[in-house]
Amino acid sequence: MYFAVKSPKSYRNTCGTNYQTKARTQNTKTRVVRPKVNIVEGDNYYRILLATPGIAKDAIKVNLEDEVLTISAEIKVALQEGEKYNHQEFKVNGFSRDFSLPDTADTEKIEAKVENGILAVTISKKAEATKQAPRTIDVV
Repeated sequence: MYFAVKSPKSYRNTCGTNYQTKARTQNTKTRVVRPKVNIVEGDNYYRILLATPGIAKDAIKVNLEDEVLTISAEIKVALQEGEKYNHQEFKVNGFSRDFSLPDTADTEKIEAKVENGILAVTISKKAEATKQAPRTIDVV
């Protein structure tokens, strides 16, 4: 089973699945935010869990193009009129993470929801990819 998180660097997890990670930002002087991700596989679904604390639901975008799922967010911290920074340790534009979906993913059945700072994107598996219960075949 190949479920890739796209990136310039890749590593192998203990299960032997090849995972890759990528974070990008438009402004190179801006700190790159790379939310941590967990990928879970159930009998009939995959679930991508992305840590998104403090990011509004409306700022998060989930797109699918050519079997690549992209999760991104625009984060804007604006000053009020008449304010200026006396000290600034962080400046964040946003993030983008790309995930190459496996052939067994049903791209027509993808759901996303945010709860308690965790974005959960659930991707159903195709019917032919789900495990069937063991059965006995009668010999005639």
